[in-house]
Amino acid sequence: MILGRLSRLSACLRRQAVVVLGQLEEPMFVMIVDIMIKEGHENEYREAILRQGQNSRQSEPGCLRFDILQKPGEPRSFTLCEGYTDQAAFYEVHRKTAHYAEYSQATSSWVESTSARFYTRLWPE
Repeated sequence: MILGRLSRLSACLRRQAVVVLGQLEEPMFVMIVDIMIKEGHENEYREAILRQGQNSRQSEPGCLRFDILQKPGEPRSFTLCEGYTDQAAFYEVHRKTAHYAEYSQATSSWVESTSARFYTRLWPE
C-alpha cells in the first residue's frame, strides 16, 4: 500500500518518503559552505541566510537539513551544512528556486569569500 502511493509521487517526494521510512536509496548529498562576510554586513547576512534556510526546509522536499552556523567570536564567519536527498535535489531544484535567486542577489555584494565542499553521508543511514 505504501509503495503504491509512493509510485504516484514526484521523484523528490518519493525519495523524501524513503528517507523518512529509514531506507535511503542513495547516500545523502551534503554540502558544507564556509562564508566570510564583509565587515558591516553581518546582521543583514544573518537575517538573509536564516530566511534562506527556512525557505529551503519548508518548500523543498529534497532538502533534508539546512544548518546555519556562526563561529563564536567571529561574527563575519558563517558555515552552512546542507543535506539533500541527492545531487538533483540540490542542482536541479534548490539552485533554481525563486528564494535561492533572491538570496543570491541580495547577499552577493556582502560576501567576501566562500569555500564549498561536497560529501555523501555514510552514517547514520
